[in-house]
Amino acid sequence: MTVQIRSELLKLTTAKSTWLLLAGLVAVSALLVGALAQLWLSLGSVPESAADAVVLYKAPLALGYLFPLVIGIVLVTHEYRSGSIAQTLLAEPRRHTVYLAKLAVGSGAAAVCSLAAVGAGTAAVAAVLAANGAATRLGSPEVTAALLGLAAALLLWGPIGVGTGAALRSTAAAVAAAFIVTMLLEYLAFPLLGMAGRADLMLYLPSAASDAAAGGAGGGHQLLGLLVLAGHAAALTAAGGWRFARHQG
Repeated sequence: MTVQIRSELLKLTTAKSTWLLLAGLVAVSALLVGALAQLWLSLGSVPESAADAVVLYKAPLALGYLFPLVIGIVLVTHEYRSGSIAQTLLAEPRRHTVYLAKLAVGSGAAAVCSLAAVGAGTAAVAAVLAANGAATRLGSPEVTAALLGLAAALLLWGPIGVGTGAALRSTAAAVAAAFIVTMLLEYLAFPLLGMAGRADLMLYLPSAASDAAAGGAGGGHQLLGLLVLAGHAAALTAAGGWRFARHQG
């Protein structure tokens, strides 16, 4: 397993796309989130409580989850696209070992993405707040819990990407499916569930669960949000593992 993990890690770190995605994540988390915080303050919306500050500190989640997700997808689908999966399975015929190694490396990459996003976003928001004479609220339990939840949510999108990539095997199909679910179907589901009087079910959708994990639905829903997102990750990694074990040529 150790040898296979090293092999997967080498594949990931020698791909230019990995570093471009990580750089993009840092840029989005720092520049875009900092600009959002500045705009919010310019409009007179000064955070008057820790709960208000959480809205700013969890902003990297809005787009940040896409980066560990895509890295996880590409970690698997690149081998199908290039045809190198055959050589990988010849070198290590135990498919569950190969898949678990990809899952471990994908999760590790997501952890790096998580730390990068939370660190860059937090520094940017705190700098903007301090520059405008507003309290950063970094020492408050609410903000600390939100940042920890944000980090955990971003980490879980890594294995979700690996499972999705293994299940669909096509980069385009996997990325398109992820965008359709998180950026189209969920946004269509929100008003429909609201009109049906079942707004409580929104929390069980992937993006909504991520938002709840980062304090977006109130602190009382953070644990539930994390559990729901972990459930999605477990289901997709299981589906991806089942499909990966049945790879043909």
